[in-house]
Amino acid sequence: MEESKISHYFEKMDVVWFWVVDWEKAKKFYHEVLGLPISHSEEGVWCEFGEEGQTKLAIHKWRKDTSPPREGGGIPAFLVSDVKTAFDDLKIRGVKCDEIRDETHIIIGTFYDTEGNRIQLVQLPNSG
Repeated sequence: MEESKISHYFEKMDVVWFWVVDWEKAKKFYHEVLGLPISHSEEGVWCEFGEEGQTKLAIHKWRKDTSPPREGGGIPAFLVSDVKTAFDDLKIRGVKCDEIRDETHIIIGTFYDTEGNRIQLVQLPNSG
């Protein structure tokens, strides 16, 4: 079997995140019940738990104008230096990819495994 070369784009597993409907309740669960430290928070929208420099767990408030949450499961996000180059390679390999989104603070590329599970590549500002 040919060795996959796409993984050379991945710098590290940055975060695995879940859609949540009740953001406050979920934040309280992960922080107060499980005792996970908050490493980053965009109040009411996004919250990352865990130690700086390590893979984090995050929650993202689901809004009707965003992709609907799937039943269970998280979304792993890999940090990369160049989402477009990595996506070009994925597409050559026949991987289903969404359009790359350039958000205000990150560039996100979502692609899918053979079961339809979402996986994301994330490019931070000033990289790539």
